[in-house]
Amino acid sequence: MSTWSSPLDRISWLEVARVELEALKGRVSSATTSIYFEDEFDSMAFVDGSVACDERRGAVLAMFSSFALLVKGKTMKGVEHVFGKKRPIMYAIFPRYGAETRLNTLMRALEFATARHLLKEGPEAVFMDGSYVSVLLAPSGIVRSAYREVVQGLSPSEKKGFEELARELIASWLELVEGEELKNPAAYFELFLYKKSELEDLAQRKFRKALPNKAVWRSLLDYICMVLEENFALFQLVKLLEEARSSNTVVFWLAKDADSSFISKELLSTSRLTDASLLEYLWGRKELVCLRVSELVEIPRVSPWRAAKDPNGRGGDLVFHHKLAVPFYESWGSYEVWYAKYAKYGPVLQISYPSSYGASAGLKALHSLTRLIDERYGYPKPMLHVHHSTVLEKKAVETVADAVWLAEKDPLKRAILGRSGRKLVGL
Repeated sequence: MSTWSSPLDRISWLEVARVELEALKGRVSSATTSIYFEDEFDSMAFVDGSVACDERRGAVLAMFSSFALLVKGKTMKGVEHVFGKKRPIMYAIFPRYGAETRLNTLMRALEFATARHLLKEGPEAVFMDGSYVSVLLAPSGIVRSAYREVVQGLSPSEKKGFEELARELIASWLELVEGEELKNPAAYFELFLYKKSELEDLAQRKFRKALPNKAVWRSLLDYICMVLEENFALFQLVKLLEEARSSNTVVFWLAKDADSSFISKELLSTSRLTDASLLEYLWGRKELVCLRVSELVEIPRVSPWRAAKDPNGRGGDLVFHHKLAVPFYESWGSYEVWYAKYAKYGPVLQISYPSSYGASAGLKALHSLTRLIDERYGYPKPMLHVHHSTVLEKKAVETVADAVWLAEKDPLKRAILGRSGRKLVGL
């Protein structure tokens, strides 16, 4: 009988890491504190979203859902017009380039819109699933690659004309988004998916007329689709944080599987370890402990110009409109990160949020969650509840996708929506 072989058995740097971790133990211990604060949030809200997809021959069919929960004391209740997986939203990604990244961007936008909607309930704090750091590091490299592929195929004068059209497109899109009131997150989200498709079609024809170089058309279509999605998500985030500030609500992100490596990158020569695994090793079976990352290492703020470009040429890749991105990153581009462990056998969690809230906000949030922790999982019960209320099964989207395919009469659309070759041959 063969034995299981692990690359971990043959990686020499793990022994170097072990030695460095032992030397680091004292510094981590000094920065570690108990999860306690003299004050706590009485009313809190929790938000999570889900997306499931089915890859077809020429498109990707997807379902989105989001769910929100309000907690006052130990009482939990749902939020009006938010139904989670009971009423998912269908959408087709076409072309299917970068589909996974694009779906995650759209899901993030839906989560932000859902959080905006529940602010009217007056929670003192909102907890989003995921990482604020990851949110700030948007957009993905995929949309930036599409932009670069377009401009590399253009002459200097064509590039200038393309960027002018791109800024006009994004500005008109943001004006369209700004003009709609958010009353029902799902209906709001569906409306903009529809309007986005209309604008994509109009923009594609306009750009192709202005840029007769057919070599860039494929990347151009990818860029148009993704730049609208990325700006939609950023707009929702900007509105969420601004509206939360106006209502004296603070917004946190809570991650159970953070990939960040702030500590290991700075303090270990073998920086392949994530901070969560580093702290899991050093904390062992400790419980109700936390650590503020900036007590150990410096956290860099995110530049507003990495994915924005003004008409004068300042900036990097033209993805976000500079009038949206620059004020946002200047106000919200720095952040605080805490790690916490509630139960002996529970995970190391990460909480992140805008640094303008102050260091004490993190400890207050972590302390507020102690009364809601599930002892089996070492994770807040409301976050478990919203996860199970929103998570979508892949089988469900496959069933719907087949129904859409079979009902389609147009031969070309049927070819695009048909089952992938892998499914047809049973691989």
